[in-house]
Amino acid sequence: MVTKEMVIGLIMYKTKKNIVLKQFKIILFAFIIISLLPISVFGQNYWGPSFKESINKIDEKIHNLIFQRKRNHENQDKINIFVAEAGKWFTASSNIQNKINQARGRSGAYSNLNSQRLQQELQKLEQEKNAINGLNGGATIQGVTFYSIGELKSAMTKKSNEIIELINYEEQIKIDLQSLDIERDKYTAEIELDDELDQQKILEEKLDYLEEKKSLNQEDFMRRHEQLKDVNYWCQKINKDSPIKCLHRRLYISKLTAHYANQLVTTPGKKYNQNEFAQMIKNARDQSNTAKQEEKDRMDKKLIKLASIQQQIDVTRKELNKKKIIEIDPSGCWVIPIGTKRPQINIIKNSYGEYDGIITDPGSSAYKKGKRLFTMARINSTTFEGTEYSHSKSGIQTRIPLRVIVKKGIRNADYRTSDDQLTLLPCW
Repeated sequence: MVTKEMVIGLIMYKTKKNIVLKQFKIILFAFIIISLLPISVFGQNYWGPSFKESINKIDEKIHNLIFQRKRNHENQDKINIFVAEAGKWFTASSNIQNKINQARGRSGAYSNLNSQRLQQELQKLEQEKNAINGLNGGATIQGVTFYSIGELKSAMTKKSNEIIELINYEEQIKIDLQSLDIERDKYTAEIELDDELDQQKILEEKLDYLEEKKSLNQEDFMRRHEQLKDVNYWCQKINKDSPIKCLHRRLYISKLTAHYANQLVTTPGKKYNQNEFAQMIKNARDQSNTAKQEEKDRMDKKLIKLASIQQQIDVTRKELNKKKIIEIDPSGCWVIPIGTKRPQINIIKNSYGEYDGIITDPGSSAYKKGKRLFTMARINSTTFEGTEYSHSKSGIQTRIPLRVIVKKGIRNADYRTSDDQLTLLPCW
């Protein structure tokens, strides 16, 4: 039997069920509507900082790659110095052999000697040859002692392999830097600047980035320009679209020698042919001349790229100068963190409105007290550019472009040249 209480309970259950379903539909509808809204409506506060963080991470990667490339160049230069030192012995060996050949052929300075005198000269030349081939008892190059021309030739073959690996790695670094440039430009285009402080900071960071990019391209241009005009450097390209790669001709020939020796071992019946090997070297030289000329024709494009970067720098500086900037004064005592005893400089403003860095304590450096290390002028609130008065490894006085960025709060300063990058610290 259905009682009155049962009917009332059933009605109340259906009513509660309908209310719950209705509430669920409202919540579901609201969720669907929110999910259909553009992300930018509620995501601006999230994405804005994310872009800035991404740019900072990219800049860290760029600085790391620049550091790696600097070390790469140092290692390449070290190999080239080795080649120059070892080359003196190879030249001496070649010269003495030429004299021996002339004496045996009664030509040149030996054409008018009688038989007895000729034999005496030949004996003397052979003794000189043996001394040279034994490196006069041993020659130390970059901390390693070699005892024969043969050992030097083996080392040269090893160095040729090492520098090719370094050149290939440098090319990969360039590709990675280009990728990071593209990625950074993408984030910079999408970032939203919230206030004047943001705008000033982003412009300053953009200027730093462009200046570093300009410095990299200038260094690449000058390094390539020197190699193209130096007859001692031979270059090659795999195809017309591949990057050009240059190395010292002695390393190039050493690599060719190793390649030809391998052919003699791996090719059945193949014997050493002096004319064939000489032709290989001549072909390599001719290919290098062609590759160099083609690259010289492309150097104008590199200059156009540099001009474009400079134009971006000028525009960014103008934008930055429109902002209200609190200028940081770099004057005072700074420590250069190098050597066992760190040198100190005093930065003072001169009568031209520029800043001179004067050595007040040479520390363990080779500089003298009172020397003007650099002069720089203000570019923006925290950045200065000028010239460092330094010297090359051979002791020749040089002038190197300088860039100094003083961190806000004067906690430290980035000191950058094409040769080095340091962090100056305040004396206090």
